[in-house]
Amino acid sequence: MGVVFSVIQFTVSSTMVIKREVAYGIVQGLSDFWKCEELQDFTVTLGTTKFGCHRFLLAACSGFFKGIFRSGMKETESNCVTLKDISSETFELILETLYTGHGVLTNDNVDDIWRAAHQLQIMFLIKECEDYVMHTLSLENYMKYYKLSRLLNSEPVTKVVWYFIVKNSSHFFKTNSFLKLSRSKVLNLITSQDLVADSEDDVIHAILRWVQFTSQDKVVNQKGKCSNNTSTNLDVTHTSTDVHKEDTPDQSSTQTENESSCKTMCKETLPHEDITSESPFKAQKMIHFFSKPDTRVKDLFDLLSKARLCLASHHCLEMLLSHPLVLFHQKTRDLAEKALLYVLQAGKRNGQWPSGAIFRNNDIYANSALSYVIRDKYAVSVTTFLFSRRSWLGFPKFFSEATITSFQLVVLDKTLYALGYFHDVNQKNRYPISILQLNGSSWCKKSFTFTLPFPIFSAVENESFIYFFSPIGKEVWKLDPATGNRGRMSDLPDECSISYVMSHEHLILVFYLCLESGVDTAIECFDTKQNSWRRLNNLEGPVKDIVSLKDDHATYLLQTSGDLWKLVQPQSNFVDFEHVVKLWSCDWPLHGAVTFLDDLYIYGVKDDNFSNDPKLRKSVDGLFKNIIYMHSKSNEKSIFMPYIVQQN
Repeated sequence: MGVVFSVIQFTVSSTMVIKREVAYGIVQGLSDFWKCEELQDFTVTLGTTKFGCHRFLLAACSGFFKGIFRSGMKETESNCVTLKDISSETFELILETLYTGHGVLTNDNVDDIWRAAHQLQIMFLIKECEDYVMHTLSLENYMKYYKLSRLLNSEPVTKVVWYFIVKNSSHFFKTNSFLKLSRSKVLNLITSQDLVADSEDDVIHAILRWVQFTSQDKVVNQKGKCSNNTSTNLDVTHTSTDVHKEDTPDQSSTQTENESSCKTMCKETLPHEDITSESPFKAQKMIHFFSKPDTRVKDLFDLLSKARLCLASHHCLEMLLSHPLVLFHQKTRDLAEKALLYVLQAGKRNGQWPSGAIFRNNDIYANSALSYVIRDKYAVSVTTFLFSRRSWLGFPKFFSEATITSFQLVVLDKTLYALGYFHDVNQKNRYPISILQLNGSSWCKKSFTFTLPFPIFSAVENESFIYFFSPIGKEVWKLDPATGNRGRMSDLPDECSISYVMSHEHLILVFYLCLESGVDTAIECFDTKQNSWRRLNNLEGPVKDIVSLKDDHATYLLQTSGDLWKLVQPQSNFVDFEHVVKLWSCDWPLHGAVTFLDDLYIYGVKDDNFSNDPKLRKSVDGLFKNIIYMHSKSNEKSIFMPYIVQQN
């Protein structure tokens, strides 16, 4: 056996150091009295077994025995004590540790020794048990240790086991222990960025199992037999339990009231279906389930809204939409339908992500923000900022044999395109625009090109297409980068130099300096469905370096002056702007802004004066929990745009 020295603190203070050899000699001396009757002065009885011990050693190691000896209790006078809830085998192993320092812990005895050490208040042995448990966690024992750590109030072990659960959630979701978690614990689990599951489908299935689990029901199936096995079937008729409580005294008196309120709720949530006449059997089952005193159905919407629905498979989301609990609740159904549209329509995945589309830390993909710097006119350095790690990741550099006259990056779903004019030869009429796609670690040029009347252009994604805007010639082109198909659209209203373009649903907004005032920002709105233009109201403030961002609720514009505007849409083809807040008071050149969860990341040119701005806001109540300001070292124009990157 090994020798355990956890009881010895080798460094007591800055002026007192215990030598290892001396400590070892003391333990060796104590071991001579192990199972030796000499000088024994106290007896501990467990059942029919008696152990002769030495008071001094018991008091030195155990808070329990120290308390007995100091209290003057009858056990002190009789020199004996009887212990309950500890087996003689366990106590003998504890004495062996106290007398010899031997390591006695095994997978079979650690839980009994841990309980006993906790009862006897042997702190160093508690620590030994905790360390042993944390280093021997496995799928076979983690639930046993999780329950025991909570019973013994062991915060270190509880944290480590919970982290183990987070990393092995697909296994944990299938256990009855998951079904018995509190609502807050389930929320903590499914919202964790560190959660590791086989797929987000597992998370959704787990939520449905948890919601359907109750502590009082034995659901009778159609044959009239009770089911005692926890079912993974997603029909409420198959819900079952393994914990049974006695009925509360007022349960029967409130049953009629509960059924009545359930009928009302079902009618409100399913306005097109008379549940009491057209589907009475289904309605009766639902009323029974909704009217349970301990039903968790009310938590379904909140849990699903915190899950990553947009990362689930379309098969899982279609199952969710057909589930009775979702069919009977309008808000939950709308949530699932919105997620399904996001999954099925690639155009919905362009731009910034809803909270349900945030990848977890261990997923194959990660949410990031792209940036680039043109170096020496022949190379472009592309990097992306990983939000989960808060660090930059370098991409393969983009090289050109000719001068890079113009360069832009466009993202369609998870595909990154580089667009630009890379030629030294002067063109007389049209300028060929090259399109490259990032494949793994290299940029691959597409086999097709198309021409514009001028090499300087603006480009933006909308749905699954890239739109090109050339003020010279007022040309607008729509390109499918997957096939190379293109088409000329309605011309720009004028030839003003474009400062910024952005997508908002099926609309594209084009920003430029208002010639009438010379100060405000003019905006033209292009309707991609109608292939038509409409002039919007001017936006107060500067147009230079304006950027856009989105969250779950709205689309915003941010100006270099710090003014944040919200896009409002009173009509399907008309957009207006509502001032929200001023984030700073000076002028700060911007690259871009991206929201991630509840935080807003803003990327701009490094400016010492900006950091000292007394009106700089670090959060906005109800919008952004934190505002993180990031500064580039270069003054060159760049971007900061959302991108789903594949992690190596």
